[in-house]
Parts: sequence; C-alpha cells; structure tokens
Amino acid sequence: MVCRARSGDVGPELGALLDVDSGIAGECFRLPRVHRCNDTESDNRVEPEVWRTLAIRSIAAVPLRGPEGAFGTIEASASQASAFAHEQIKSLEDLGEIAEAALRSESRATISTPAPASNPV
Repeated sequence: MVCRARSGDVGPELGALLDVDSGIAGECFRLPRVHRCNDTESDNRVEPEVWRTLAIRSIAAVPLRGPEGAFGTIEASASQASAFAHEQIKSLEDLGEIAEAALRSESRATISTPAPASNPV
C-alpha cells in the first residue's frame, strides 16, 4: 500500500510505502476489520522504534472494502496513548464508507462512459 493522503504533522509521508505484511495497517488490510493500537510502546504488532521516531503512541485503522475485497485502509494516529474511543472509530468508519462509495461511483462512471472512437490514420 502507498500513503495517498494525510492530515496533520503525525504520520507517514505522502508516497510512503506501507507494508501489508506487518503493522496495524497491514493487519487491517489482511484481516479487514477495525484494528486499534492503544500504545505503540507495548503492542507487539508494531515496531516501537519506528513509531517513537514519528512521535505516535496510538493508532486506529479501518479497512476500505470493494467488490474484490480490501483495497486499502484509513488510519488515524495520535501522539498520546489510548487516543481513540468508540466515537473516533465510528468517524473513521464513516469516512471509510464515503471512500468506498466514491470508488463504486467512479467504477460505475468508468464502465458506463464509452471510449472515444479512434480515427484511423
């Protein structure tokens, strides 16, 4: 996966490669359900040194699902531990639904738009 968008100062840089075989985002991609890390200093699914460098202590990830299964994640991070309660997770899920709807809409538009006729040379 590639980081395509970001907001704020905490998190991977745009264009950063995210390993789907490890970490919270990878776990969320492989096992498409909500994943939360309340403290990067004590969660064995993450590498504390990496998150310490980014000043991240908690992470929440929601899968993005399409017709072929998971196609990405929406992930939020915070500099304090245990930053994500039910309300924040629900907001991430709502954002995920918006992203999934946008993908469905884009896919329908691509399918229903005929390709322009080519001019023979």
